[in-house]
Amino acid sequence: MKFFFTTVIIFCLCPAITFAQKSGTLQGRVSDVNGNPLSGLTLQISNTNHKTQSDTGGRYRFEIQAGKYQLICSGIGYEISVREIEIHPAQRMTHDFRMKSLDQELQTVQINGKTAIQEVRETPFNVVALDARASYNTTLDLAHLLNKSSGVRIRETGGVGSDVAISLNGFTGRHVKVFIDGLPMQGFGSAFQLNNIPATMAERIEVYKGVVPIEFGADALGGVINIVTNQSANTYVDASYSYGSFNSHRTNINLNHTTKSGLSVQLSGIYNFSDNNYPVYGRIFDLDRNLLPLETQKVRRFNDKYENISFVGKIGFVGKAWADRFFIGLTAGKVDKGIQNANNLFTVFGERSSHSNMLAPTLSYDKRNLFTKRLSVRLNANYNYNSNTNIDTASRIYNWLGQSRPNRGRGEAVGTSSMTEFSNRNGSANANVSYSLDEKHSLSMNDVYTHFIRMPSSSLTAEELDETDLMRRMNIKNVLGISYRYRHSRNWNVNLFGKQYHTKAIGPENISTSNTGTSYVERTESFPAWGYGMATTYFLKDMQFKFSAEKAVRLPTEQELFGDELFEFGNLSLKPETSYNLNLGFLMNKALSEDHALYLDVNTYYRQIEDYIMRNIEQRFGTGFNTNHGRARNMGIDGELRYYYKDKIMLGATATYMDLRDKEKFRSATGTAISYTYDGRFPNVPYCFGNIDAAYYLHNLGHKGNTLNLGYALNFVGEFFLKPESFGSSEKATLPQQVYHDLIATYIMENGRYNITLEAKDFTNVRLFDNFGMEKPARVFNVKVRYFFMNRANKK
Repeated sequence: MKFFFTTVIIFCLCPAITFAQKSGTLQGRVSDVNGNPLSGLTLQISNTNHKTQSDTGGRYRFEIQAGKYQLICSGIGYEISVREIEIHPAQRMTHDFRMKSLDQELQTVQINGKTAIQEVRETPFNVVALDARASYNTTLDLAHLLNKSSGVRIRETGGVGSDVAISLNGFTGRHVKVFIDGLPMQGFGSAFQLNNIPATMAERIEVYKGVVPIEFGADALGGVINIVTNQSANTYVDASYSYGSFNSHRTNINLNHTTKSGLSVQLSGIYNFSDNNYPVYGRIFDLDRNLLPLETQKVRRFNDKYENISFVGKIGFVGKAWADRFFIGLTAGKVDKGIQNANNLFTVFGERSSHSNMLAPTLSYDKRNLFTKRLSVRLNANYNYNSNTNIDTASRIYNWLGQSRPNRGRGEAVGTSSMTEFSNRNGSANANVSYSLDEKHSLSMNDVYTHFIRMPSSSLTAEELDETDLMRRMNIKNVLGISYRYRHSRNWNVNLFGKQYHTKAIGPENISTSNTGTSYVERTESFPAWGYGMATTYFLKDMQFKFSAEKAVRLPTEQELFGDELFEFGNLSLKPETSYNLNLGFLMNKALSEDHALYLDVNTYYRQIEDYIMRNIEQRFGTGFNTNHGRARNMGIDGELRYYYKDKIMLGATATYMDLRDKEKFRSATGTAISYTYDGRFPNVPYCFGNIDAAYYLHNLGHKGNTLNLGYALNFVGEFFLKPESFGSSEKATLPQQVYHDLIATYIMENGRYNITLEAKDFTNVRLFDNFGMEKPARVFNVKVRYFFMNRANKK
């Protein structure tokens, strides 16, 4: 496998020796239909790395190699404009654009031209891009919006605000890295995570599967999720409120203002609340006889209340001579939640709770053509401070009926009292420098440094403290990447890259040799590693073919190393995972006629993993822990198909099938006994799922500028195992196949200024399950109202 990877990369490098051709100048001005200049609109030369934004005077300029191209101008709220151009050596060509405003804020079919979504999809990497704007009037958060993507499955433990993990091509949780505008979200904590951020805070979501560009500096096996927020230079207000089943409230407001001088202010506020008192089927513990019967009863959750408030503020400049974008920002959040149960439905709590606060200053700087026309620099930095309190001081035992009796111990969990407080401090800095040697050759270097430290404390007495409670936990990572990009022609390009990883972890280790005693010391672990890869793509008319290969490394995360001080135990002995990845993709985006369009995206992949980190659940107390399992193999296929008819009808479907299997043949590294799980599927991993959705738009209904949108979705998750596949039928434990349906109706008034939405999720009331059999809310009804106002930039 290693020889194959090296051969592939050398082979792709060989054609990269060529001579630059003479270039010409392409320039112009972007304005509205009245001739007023428009700043911040995107100018893109298709199938090249040439991309810029119009300045405060609406001007743009390119130095480009002679040839035939498509010049594309686009921006939020404006129709896309495309020009066919041919530029000759030493020629100075001028092309001006007069942009037409869109009549409505709707998702319509754009037959001509390429949106930012299409530009992302057409990179050589295995990536899909979701348009978040089409979901602004729904109650979807970013996590559930991701569920609409092929190859992606959101794993939850309950209702609003529950723990969430992303499954991407079979890799879950920490195998997948999440970014927002290129900044890692790993240190933000539970106060600012994907399932409490509304769709209105994003413009699009980019999903990189497998091979990841060096620009993210990510140590990921599964891939990367990048949330791209609205970067419009327009002044706007976007406010919404929704109410739903189980007393769920969601409120969000987004404000943006950019002055003619380029000063920009962005503010967002989020509030989420829910009683989460949805029904589940639980085994009722008999408090008098200390018995847990096998039969279940329908009960309501009673200690699962969730409340979250978050704030995001940014101030900076856009379109300046010294910076295309420069922002300093602050993200703050608070979460209070009840703890109803552990990682199973057997262990019930009646008074446990957790509370967290987060504060994260951020800095971002982006400048193209710095000092010279071919040099670009991007800097991102953030520092996250999280304080967390876990309260378990009730000396009682509860059952699902809310009944309780005194407990001999000093808490509900494992009989020990706890009022643990700990703080996580996580800093990250990302620097990227890229330089275009000429029209065909470019180089890029990226470095990401992250630093994590946790200092637990406790309000308990010294006698009640564990000896590890006051020990520090520290993790330092650095990922350095270098890439070379070669564009042979408009039809073919290739990207080659290498990465160097280093991690250092410090934390407590039990050195006791006794089965019952403990003796902890501070331990340090350090690991260096190397990775490399390539990605290439070829265009043929309306079709695109992709191939990528990589040796990837994934470093253990802070939660895997140190736990979460609640239900997850740490393991400082974890080694980095290594994976050899192959990806093959096909994309077609075809206008069948003036009224009909078809989009198809199919991807296949193969992963060979060593030192695979697997999460396990201890059944008695419902606690989780991670181990290096050994070898694993994953292969699969996913696809998306969409059909559009004018701006009236959309039909779509996504489907995913994967096969993640245990390839650790022997029970121990030195033994010869065959493992009973060898070549079986890993448990708790859905391997077949998808959805079908349809939308119908009734325009000018009731009044000109009003539109009624009707939508339907069918969701499918196939049966999967909760325990190893090799277990006998009586122990195998599976989650049954789940098929459920959603309905949505949105009425848009005055071209999108006023909006009201009604939703019925799982309206047939099918029981829904997820992580290790955790039951989720079934039928849910929501109503949402939204107000949107926008004032175009630079209008006089």
